[in-house]
Amino acid sequence: MICQNGVAIDCPCTADCPRHGKCCECVTHHANKGSLPACLRFLKPALKEQQRAEKQLEKEKRKERK
Repeated sequence: MICQNGVAIDCPCTADCPRHGKCCECVTHHANKGSLPACLRFLKPALKEQQRAEKQLEKEKRKERK
């Protein structure tokens, strides 16, 4: 991605957004709402899988303690 003065010149996001090209601002805005911006939604399945794996690991640790 090419950035100039904090703005992404070739922002890959296709959403019509007032923060278009201001990636840090956009990610922060969406993170505060508990979501991902459109250009990062491809990460969601991997994040969910990671969360599932972490929960499973916690569950196994609790079983070991008993």
